[in-house]
Amino acid sequence: MQYANEEKDLDAVTHDYLSAGYSVYWASPDDFSNDRFRIEEMVVAFDQQAETAFAASWADPPEIDPPEEYLERFVNSEPLTFTDPNPDCNHTWKYGGSDLHDRDFCNHCRLERWKDTAVEAYIYDKSTIKTSSDLADRTAQAAFEQREKEKKKEDHQHVWEPRGENRYRCRCGARLKEHKGEEIISNDPFEDFSEMTTTDPQYCDHIWEREDGCMRCISCGLEDPL
Repeated sequence: MQYANEEKDLDAVTHDYLSAGYSVYWASPDDFSNDRFRIEEMVVAFDQQAETAFAASWADPPEIDPPEEYLERFVNSEPLTFTDPNPDCNHTWKYGGSDLHDRDFCNHCRLERWKDTAVEAYIYDKSTIKTSSDLADRTAQAAFEQREKEKKKEDHQHVWEPRGENRYRCRCGARLKEHKGEEIISNDPFEDFSEMTTTDPQYCDHIWEREDGCMRCISCGLEDPL
């Protein structure tokens, strides 16, 4: 039993005691008479599981924010945070981010995290986030390099998908522009065509799986080297 004065961090103290197996009751001035502690008030609080009573048998330690100074122990602590740096993403976590097997990564934004057991909290590495434009550029570049490597099979038939007015894109990365009754095709997604533009070079909402030495999209098979 402790007195809940204003200088105490109630959540932190409660967390520490419950984690060590001790029940906690926070007393207020109403729990005291002139000459004694009114123990019956404490008994009622535990029976009713009041906000001031925490029994080790049924109460979980309250969540507390780890001290930010803890991150300074890491060599490169600047991009590290205890708070999700990309909360707008509907994260889908997979095991095996980056080249560290103890990390998770998000299938969508590639944000990486790991659970630090010393503070019982996730640490996020915000430097690993890939924006939509980053993923689009990496996708187009990887597709172009793959085509150059394989020299494109002669029997490939483009399947054009609309990418704006008179503009189309094939899943292989090639672009088509209808201009003055003619079809202009570029096999290089980064070639500067004065008459040809695209709104978005990304053609797949990638879902990444880790493989030896690379990440592979299970939808389109694109490889992204680590």
